Amino acid sequence: MLGYYHEVLLAHGVHSYSRADLQEDYRLSVLLHTVTPVFMAGQKFPPVIWWNNFQRIMAAVDDLGCRELLD
Repeated sequence: MLGYYHEVLLAHGVHSYSRADLQEDYRLSVLLHTVTPVFMAGQKFPPVIWWNNFQRIMAAVDDLGCRELLD
């Protein structure tokens, strides 16, 4: 999916943005999404609302090796 998205960006005039740059930005955005369920829990949303999202986000963090961005 990211490969297709990158092709569309290039087709629409985006320059100097490599596929590797896109991958790195994607990994960063996944890492930043960890804040959303934490915020929701802090606002006293019941876990039934945010827990599944938290699990999916953390699975993506692991799958994409996002923790290395914290080093």
